[in-house]
Amino acid sequence: MSGRTGRFLSELEASFDASLAREEEAAAGDLARSFRNDERLHSILTRTDATHLETEDGTLLPLVEVGTDYALAGLEGDVLVRIERALFTMGVRGRRPKGTELTWLIVVRDWAAEGRKVQVRALERSIEGFLSAAARDFLTVEGTHGSMFIPHAAIRYLRSCPED
Repeated sequence: MSGRTGRFLSELEASFDASLAREEEAAAGDLARSFRNDERLHSILTRTDATHLETEDGTLLPLVEVGTDYALAGLEGDVLVRIERALFTMGVRGRRPKGTELTWLIVVRDWAAEGRKVQVRALERSIEGFLSAAARDFLTVEGTHGSMFIPHAAIRYLRSCPED
């Protein structure tokens, strides 16, 4: 009887250990999912090697810098996008983009202070001119036909065109 009881207790203990291991694995999976659900895109982009911005025509531009709500892409870092209006893909291993705490508005205001020549893609059209102001919710671009006011929310991207 003690042989059977010992075997029974061993089987019961093994069953309990297996059940406990399954529960711990499920809890670890739940915790990992919870962490992924709480992550913000800008933190993922700054931790990932060889992340690219995908343009409207499918071209992949390497990310150069990622702020709290924007990304700079392209070999010269000349394409500025708002994170929520862009698509990003991972490529082969490569250089990780620089992370910063700057915001879209700070970067655009710097460009406006420099009077940069820009190409703005907004509402399925392209607007070219000199960036003269970056207000809280819109940009002012001075073109050949006068000033154009472009809401930030309408902008797909800005491209700096210093030598055009």
